This record gives sequence, C-alpha cells and structure tokens, in this order.
Amino acid sequence: MTLALLRLADAVRNSPLAGGFEHHFTLLQRQAISLGIQIRQLFHQMLATTQCQIATEIGTDRVARMVQHVQQRQRRAQAL
Repeated sequence: MTLALLRLADAVRNSPLAGGFEHHFTLLQRQAISLGIQIRQLFHQMLATTQCQIATEIGTDRVARMVQHVQQRQRRAQAL
C-alpha cells in the first residue's frame, strides 16, 4: 500500500498537470514581484512630491517672514 502511494505521489508530481501548476505559480510570483516594484515606485513618487510641497511651503513661509521683516523696518524708519 505504501509503495502504491509513493508511486501515485511521484506520478502526480511528475505529471504535466503538476508542471502547469508550477508554471502558474512562477507567473504569479513574477506578477507579485512586479506589483511590489510598481508600489515601491509609486511610493517614491509620492514621497518626492510631498518633499517638494514641503520645500515650497517652507520657502513661501521664509519669503513671507522676510517681507514682514522688511515692512517692519520700513515702518520703523518712517516713524523716525
């Protein structure tokens, strides 16, 4: 009985159907890897966009503070 089960297991493992499953499994692995790469690229794009937006906001804030500083100096100079 055990020998028959081993032969059956070998036959299933070596059958074209099993090879097809292995082929599909390999394709699924490749698709998962490809999806992972695409998600990573999307994340990097989002991070770069966010960093750019933050830099723009910081730059705008600095310019606004500089303008306020210049206006205050002008007011002080006019008050004298």
